Amino acid sequence: MTCAALAVFAVVATQASFPVTGRVLDATGLPLPGVLIGVKGDKVIAVTNDDGSFAAQVPHGATLLFALPGFLPREVPIGRQMPASQMVITLAVAGVS
Repeated sequence: MTCAALAVFAVVATQASFPVTGRVLDATGLPLPGVLIGVKGDKVIAVTNDDGSFAAQVPHGATLLFALPGFLPREVPIGRQMPASQMVITLAVAGVS
């Protein structure tokens, strides 16, 4: 592949996704570290840190999956535009109504 072709590929790849940031909390508002965040039908793209925060590059139109043992998984459609503000995702404890 030539340098020009690589440059074009890099521009196209950059335009196909956008940055998403946020925090994952439990139902009481406490941060959840270690939550796996993936693109539905693809791979894990991020893991929350100690304060429940994450940052990832997300494909346009993707649905994000949030999963942590002991909690119900959650799917969040992202849409085609970058979110205007930081996402806040709440996970419910599994087996609790």
